[in-house]
Amino acid sequence: MSGFFTRLVERLGTIPGVEVAGASSGLPLAVSSGDWSFDIEGRPRVDGRRPGAADWYAVTPGYFEALRIPIVAGRAPRASDGAGSLPVIFINEAAARVIFPGQDPVGTRVQPSRSRDFEQPWRTIAGVVGDVRQRGLDRPARTEIYIPHTQFLHFTQQARSMTVVLRSRVALEGLISAVRGALRAVDPEIPVADARSMIDVMALSVADRRLNVLLIGAFALLSIVLATVGSYGVIAYDVQQRTREIGIRVALGASRASVLSLMLVQGMKLVLFGGAIGLVAAALISGSIARLLFQVGPRDFVVFASVAVLLVAAGAIAIWVPAWRATRVDPLTALRTE
Repeated sequence: MSGFFTRLVERLGTIPGVEVAGASSGLPLAVSSGDWSFDIEGRPRVDGRRPGAADWYAVTPGYFEALRIPIVAGRAPRASDGAGSLPVIFINEAAARVIFPGQDPVGTRVQPSRSRDFEQPWRTIAGVVGDVRQRGLDRPARTEIYIPHTQFLHFTQQARSMTVVLRSRVALEGLISAVRGALRAVDPEIPVADARSMIDVMALSVADRRLNVLLIGAFALLSIVLATVGSYGVIAYDVQQRTREIGIRVALGASRASVLSLMLVQGMKLVLFGGAIGLVAAALISGSIARLLFQVGPRDFVVFASVAVLLVAAGAIAIWVPAWRATRVDPLTALRTE
């Protein structure tokens, strides 16, 4: 099977618009792998346990380049990493930090554990690659090892199932026909299955969470509207009930501006007090939605400030409008208001 994937990746790389092609036994956010323990040359086992363990993947040359996974140290897989060449292995930054803290792991030899009847060879770490969130955007990168697919033997079989990745200047729809043609040229019996862009893969991985966030957002927006309308109605009604008081003040010589200022000051004290209580309560319960967020804090200052400003503005308008109307009413009419 390694020859099949080698030929397929090479042919896919010749498609016009394709910048680089590669393949892997896994795919970030879609297909993950189990872990594989290994010995490290010069490091003894502790209580019979091997000193290293990591999720494993078989990869072809071009895979890291296609997904723009950086090479942090050493080199990337090469076409020359064949079955007859020096056995090599690649690790990610998480493995370098956890298993080789404070060391340069490039050049170190490791030996994966035996796979049933197959004794794994000692492999030289040839490179360190960037971390990838394989199991979810909200989960940190795990320790990972990558083995050239032409050297990969696990449970006495080479990697039979791999996902091909392409980096292209052409949209997915414009590539499907050419990809099918390349696959038919290599093996006409195998169809193209589940062709998706990485944007679609990422969107599918967060589909459930996105639905939850949309529902919460819709209810939150409705709550803001109801709170704004409710606050306006209650405050406006309270000020309207003071029409008689306003008429008395105007009749006794108070200026309309001073009456408006008095109404605003007295009313805004209540609005600000209520807003402060609301902000404190929101800050206390906002942690409950933290698991639905990615790289966004549950206590976002802009959101809190925007809602507070909206409610304060609604309160100010609710005070000013009826108070302004009351000051425009003839004092005698205002005095007769019940």
